[in-house]
Amino acid sequence: MKAKTIEQDCYGCPSSWSGELEDGRHWRVRYRWGVMRLTVDANPNTMSVFSQTAPEVLEEVEYGDEFDGMCGLDEVIETFGHLIDLGSAEWKRGEEVS
Repeated sequence: MKAKTIEQDCYGCPSSWSGELEDGRHWRVRYRWGVMRLTVDANPNTMSVFSQTAPEVLEEVEYGDEFDGMCGLDEVIETFGHLIDLGSAEWKRGEEVS
């Protein structure tokens, strides 16, 4: 899969990244409680929060300790780079997350 866009939604507890794939589906990485998860919406152009179906969990890994929830993009790429190409994704500017 190749990401078209990327945005950091939250910086910690959970660290969260999301964007759109080239086929129009939305993807998300969320890291909280020592678990990093990559999900993808089943239908193109449908945000999972509005969808009638839950996003598909492509991979879930234990990372860090059980209370950890902060990571950087480099750790996301190291963990899920075999599933999603984030290298040429366009950065979206969202509202500042505090």
